[in-house]
Amino acid sequence: VQSAPVAGGTDVWLESECATSIGSQWLSLSDGAASNGQYLMTNTGNNTSAAPTDPNLLLQFTFEVSEAGSYLVFARV
Repeated sequence: VQSAPVAGGTDVWLESECATSIGSQWLSLSDGAASNGQYLMTNTGNNTSAAPTDPNLLLQFTFEVSEAGSYLVFARV
């Protein structure tokens, strides 16, 4: 499931399955107990301890904030 860009204040909360671009090495699985009824999982063997460079391994999010400034981005994976 891909969603439109998020617009809002200074706090933005994103779920992995709502990424605007999901690389082909991700599996989208259904689970009624998961947020939005879905979750993502990588195909076997695609885990890495370094930042991936292959676009097929990436998730991309688009969002806007209402105030200019420096922001910190946290990811819980």
